[in-house]
Amino acid sequence: MHTMNARNKQLAAIDVESVRLKVQHEQGLTLAEASVYYDLPYSSLRAWKREGLPLVAGKLFHSDFVIWRRRLTGLESMPQAAVHPSGRGVGKSGGLLSRRG
Repeated sequence: MHTMNARNKQLAAIDVESVRLKVQHEQGLTLAEASVYYDLPYSSLRAWKREGLPLVAGKLFHSDFVIWRRRLTGLESMPQAAVHPSGRGVGKSGGLLSRRG
């Protein structure tokens, strides 16, 4: 599996399966784990932290991230779709909620 994070040795050492389990069980992720899970640059998450990324004791919870992202992109006025821990939406607006990839 090739991702942008594979180039970073520290992020490459993160066990993707354990991160998936954390998301599945609604446990908080470190920014490094979130970077790997969402395949986003770590630097972007750090920048978003200064712009209001919803962290609880330094951890990011998937459901909080989805809500924050919906508000940031203006999707909060759309009907609420169920969101699967994979990051993909379920329902009419599911395509809009899926991870970039």
